[in-house]
Amino acid sequence: MGSTYRPALILLIVTAVTGVLLGFIQNLTAEPIRLTRERERAEALRRALPEAETFRPVEGDPSWAVVSVEEGLAGDRLVGYCITVDAPGYGDDIRLLVGVDGEGTVTGLEVLSHAETPGLGAKAAEEPFRAHFRGMTGPVEVTKQQPGPNEIEAISGATITTRAVADGVNRALDVFRQVKGGGVS
Repeated sequence: MGSTYRPALILLIVTAVTGVLLGFIQNLTAEPIRLTRERERAEALRRALPEAETFRPVEGDPSWAVVSVEEGLAGDRLVGYCITVDAPGYGDDIRLLVGVDGEGTVTGLEVLSHAETPGLGAKAAEEPFRAHFRGMTGPVEVTKQQPGPNEIEAISGATITTRAVADGVNRALDVFRQVKGGGVS
């Protein structure tokens, strides 16, 4: 009878030791991972709104349907906003960070996360594509031909992703107008 329980006891011990080790490793790595994410977000904020030196969260309105809004400050002077939005892409939501100056012009666009197709929709995270949004005031439209003002040429084979990014930028610009018009600073 004792030999019947032996494999189960060994499996229980191995599982318990593995669980304890995994818990220890998770506790050991949680803080460095959190700090790395905070540093990466701070760098993305600075790239999206280069004129800003510091960022301060803005209390949001649930109707904005955004992840977050931060004021960008140079000293005590408000220079713009960084607005984080989720836009439904081809693979999953695309998390965008859009920098907007005080006049409502896009200063930068960062793709914080995506699950788009490598080699196609994933090109939305690359600088050549993101750079097209700088200087736009919206609404941003997607075209398959030569783009005009406030138009973005669709990424070949990734029109859904391109539209998602444009929609996210447009939502961020709408929120900017609400924040600016609402006297929030």
